[in-house]
Amino acid sequence: MPIVTIMMSASTVQDLMQAGFGLSVFKAVQTTVNGAAPVVWMQTNQFLETMQVSWPDQYGAYISDSQIIPNAMIEAASQVAASLGEMVSVDGSGNLSVGGQGQPGAISIFNQATSQWTAGICEVANGQFAPTVAMPLHGNFLDVVAPVEKVMLMFSTTPVNPGTVIFQSFASGLFVDLTGGSDRQVTFDINQGWNWGGAPWAQSVPPNSDLVPFLVAQSF
Repeated sequence: MPIVTIMMSASTVQDLMQAGFGLSVFKAVQTTVNGAAPVVWMQTNQFLETMQVSWPDQYGAYISDSQIIPNAMIEAASQVAASLGEMVSVDGSGNLSVGGQGQPGAISIFNQATSQWTAGICEVANGQFAPTVAMPLHGNFLDVVAPVEKVMLMFSTTPVNPGTVIFQSFASGLFVDLTGGSDRQVTFDINQGWNWGGAPWAQSVPPNSDLVPFLVAQSF
């Protein structure tokens, strides 16, 4: 299970909670679909001096009639659990079914109807499926998307909910690559910001940065 451990001082924890901060977590994906947008995957305002962000390798697919626009909420109209390498089909009524071979290491979403949807994969966060990306799914087209073990962490007083489309960072963030490693440890200070010891598996993300290059890899 991938784990990011965040270490903070007692004073930072107190200041974060008193000032109404929240921690938003984004999960990266890989796809060739143009127009894919990052969405907030997890969000919490409960902090500890040592806290962990972790998730099981459990995946699914969803469709939605929500628009892919900044700050829009993506609400799933239908979703289904699926494993990597499987095909998820959407019928004319918007029902999802799993069956058939998809691209290895990814989830393939095939729209069998002529109606356009917003679609994507979801992963388990806090015990339930939550979208990690929002993509246009046109009629009679196939979207292929794969999860990537990279996350973006961002403390902010900006109120956001899981499923919110975010194109630009609204605070200083940290992009963490967990590829090839199941545990990363970082520190956060409310005045000094993020620290990860200069390791190559993380990088700072300034406010107002375009999040798409970090969170949506346009290739396979």
